[in-house]
Amino acid sequence: MRRRLLTARWVPPLIATLVVVLALGGSLWVISPPAAVGSGAPADAFSADRALAQLDILGSGPRPTGSPAAAAVGDRLTARLTALGLRPETRRDTAARVASDGAHRVGRVANIHAVIPGREPGVGAVYLVAHHDSIPFGPGAADDGMGVLTILETARAVLAGPPLRHDVHLLFTDAEEAGLLGARAFVAAGLGDPDRTAVINLEARGNRGRAVMFETGGRSGSVVPALSGGSALATSMAGAVYQVLPNDTDFTEFRAAGYTGLNFALIDGSASYHTPHDTADRLDPGSVQDLGDQVLRATRNLADGPLRTDDAGEVSYFPLFGTTVSYPRVVDLVVAVLAAVLLLGAGVLALRRRVARGRATVLAASTLPLSLLGAAVVGLLVWPLSVLIRPALGGLVFSLPYRPLPYLLGLSLLAVAGTAGWLAVLRRRGVGGPELLLAAGAWFAVLAVVASVLLPGAGYLFAWPALATGGAVLLLVLLGTDSPWRPVVLAVPAAVAVLLLTPVAVLVFPAVGLAAAVVPMLLVALLGAAVAPLGGRLPAGRPVLAGTLALTLGGLATLGVGLGTERVSVDRPAQVSLLYTVDLDTGTARWASAGGAPDAWVDRHVGDDTGSLEEDFPTLYDPGGYRTGPAPTVDLPAAGITVLGQRQNDDVRVVRLRLAVPSGQADMLALYADSVTPRLDGVTVDGAVLPGAVNRPFTDTPWRWGSYLFGVPAGGIEVELRIRGAEPLALRLLTYSAIGPAVAADPPPARVTWSADAAGEAITARTVRV
Repeated sequence: MRRRLLTARWVPPLIATLVVVLALGGSLWVISPPAAVGSGAPADAFSADRALAQLDILGSGPRPTGSPAAAAVGDRLTARLTALGLRPETRRDTAARVASDGAHRVGRVANIHAVIPGREPGVGAVYLVAHHDSIPFGPGAADDGMGVLTILETARAVLAGPPLRHDVHLLFTDAEEAGLLGARAFVAAGLGDPDRTAVINLEARGNRGRAVMFETGGRSGSVVPALSGGSALATSMAGAVYQVLPNDTDFTEFRAAGYTGLNFALIDGSASYHTPHDTADRLDPGSVQDLGDQVLRATRNLADGPLRTDDAGEVSYFPLFGTTVSYPRVVDLVVAVLAAVLLLGAGVLALRRRVARGRATVLAASTLPLSLLGAAVVGLLVWPLSVLIRPALGGLVFSLPYRPLPYLLGLSLLAVAGTAGWLAVLRRRGVGGPELLLAAGAWFAVLAVVASVLLPGAGYLFAWPALATGGAVLLLVLLGTDSPWRPVVLAVPAAVAVLLLTPVAVLVFPAVGLAAAVVPMLLVALLGAAVAPLGGRLPAGRPVLAGTLALTLGGLATLGVGLGTERVSVDRPAQVSLLYTVDLDTGTARWASAGGAPDAWVDRHVGDDTGSLEEDFPTLYDPGGYRTGPAPTVDLPAAGITVLGQRQNDDVRVVRLRLAVPSGQADMLALYADSVTPRLDGVTVDGAVLPGAVNRPFTDTPWRWGSYLFGVPAGGIEVELRIRGAEPLALRLLTYSAIGPAVAADPPPARVTWSADAAGEAITARTVRV
C-alpha cells in the first residue's frame, strides 16, 4: 500500500508544487516586517513604542538647516542625550561640496555627537548616523526623523545592557538634504580611524515595509556578519545596483573617506518621500521595530567583536529563511563558471540519451528573450498609460502610487502571463520540461557570468539557479525518461530561483517606482522562465492558452482596480508643482510650475505655455521649461549684498562682501556670477575656498558660476571674490523661503500637496555689480 502511494502519479507533481509554494512563502515571509514591540519590553530590547514616544523631539514642522526649528530640535536632542547620561557636544563647522557640472554647495552645519564608552575605549568604534534636518517644506518624520528616534532608542537599549567592548558613537548630522554637508564636515575633522571603525547609517525614502540594508562600504566581509542572529533584509544585489545609481546618503561621505559599514533604509511607502505628507501618523510602527531590531543587533555584534575592517574582502550576501547568507564574492564567478560547465556537460548527455531534443532546446532558448522583451514592453508602457488614465499619477515620477499593491500584483501577473504565452507556443511545438529547463538554465548561466564580472555582488542571483539547473538536468539523465519523479527534479531549480529572485523583485518595485517598472518586470519574467519547466507536461493547446488568458485578464483587472481606486483625496493628495518668483530688479512677480500632477488650482496661477526662467532665476534650470503666470507682489525675505572692502593684488581685484537676509530666515541663498569677462579666479564663502572656474558649462545664460548657500545666520556670511579684470562683475543673488505668504490669499486645497521637486518655495532674485 505504501509503495503504491509513493508511486501514484499525483504524488510527485504535488510534492513539486509544494516545494515551489513553500519557496514562494519563505521568500515573501522574508520581506514582511515584524509587529511593533510595546513599551513593556525588556530594558535592553528595542521597542518601537518607546522610540515613537519621543516624536516630540522632532517637532511638527519642517526643520531645514539653519532654521529656528532645526535649532530647537538640536536643543531637544541634546537634552535627551544628556538625560541618558551622555555628554553630547554640538560641532559647528562650515562645509563645502565643490562641483564641476553644477553649483557648489556651502553651508554652516551643527552636528550633534555623543559617545557611549566601551570596555576598551579608543580602540575601535561603531558610529550610528542619522541626519536631523529635513527638506524646507516637509516635516521629515521618516526622512530622517525615524532614524533619529531609532538611534536614541538603540542607545537607551545599549546602555541598559552590559558594556560593549568598543565605543559606540551617536552622530546626528546636519544638512544632509543640502548635499551631505554635515557628514562631510564630520569626516573632514578626521576623528575616526577607518580601519577600526564601522558606520551604521539610517535613512528613509519611504515610511513602511522592511528596513533594507542596501549598501556597505569596501571590505564588506568585516561588517555583513554583524547581521547574523536574526532576520535581516540585506542583499549585495542592492548594493551593486546602488553603486551605479546617482543617489547619495551621508554614508557616501564616510565610504569616500575609506570607512565601511551598513547603510539601512525604508523604501516602501515612497509616495510621501520629500513631501509635506512625510508625517508621523504615516510611519509604520512595525517598520520602526524592524529597523531598530536590525540596528541594535548589528551594533552589539560589531561593538563586541574585534572590529578590524582593514583585512577583510568583499562578500556576496542575501536573505534566506530568516538568515543572511554570505561568502567571498569570488565564489559567485566560480559557481557561475561551474554552472555553465555542468549545464554544457549535462546538456550533451541529455541530448545523447534522448532525455531532451536538440531542436526543441534551441527553439526554447532562442525564443526566451521574446518573453522577456514582452515583459519589458509592458513595464515601459504602464507608466505613460497610467498617467493618461489618472493624470494625478504624473506627480509621482520617482515613487509608487499611494496604494501600490494592485499595480505590483497586476504587473507581476502580466509578466507571468508573457512567460505562460511563451510556454503555450512551445508546448504546441512539442517542447517539454527538459528542453525548457536547459533553455532557462543557459540564460541564467550567461547572466551569472556577466553579472559576476560587470556587477559584482549581483552574480549570486543567477549563479545558484544556474547551478541548480545543471544538477537537475544531470539528475534527469540519471533517472531516465520514464521516472515519475521528474516534476520534483524540475521543481528544485525553480524553488532556488524563487527564493533568490522574489525578494529582490519585490524590493526593486518601490526602489525604482512605476516609471521604471521595466526592471522588476524583467526579474518576474525570469522567475516565470525558471518555473516554466514544471509546465512541460501540460497538454498542448487550449489548457495552457486558457491559463495565459486568465493571467492576462487577471493582471489587467488588477491594474484596473488600482487605477479605478486611484482617486485624489485628502489622504492621497495630488502632488503639484508651484513656485513663487520675484525679480527685485524689475519688480516682476510670477508663478512658475514644472511637472507635477495637473490640478485646477495650479491652472488658476499659471498658463499653458512654457518658457525658460533660468536667466532671471539660474536655479530653475529645466530643459522642459516652466509654465508661468502673473502673481501679486508679496513681502518676502530677500538677501542683500554689502561691500565690506576691496584691494588690488597685482592684476587680481579682491572684493569682500557680506550676504545677509535682514527681514528674516531664508531656507537657502544662491549666488551666481557672470564669470566670463571679467574672470573669476576664486571665491571664499564663510571660510570655505571654492574654485572660480566655470561650473555650469551647460547653461546658455551669463551665469556660468554658481554656489548654493545653506544655514546662513541672521548676521549673514562673508564672501571674498578674486576677480581678474577691471570690469565690474555681475552677481545674481537668489533667496529661497517658504511659499506660505505668497499663497495666503489663495491657499492650496486639501486635495493637493507639494511635489518633491520645484514646489513649495518662494524665490526672490536681484543683480549686483561689484
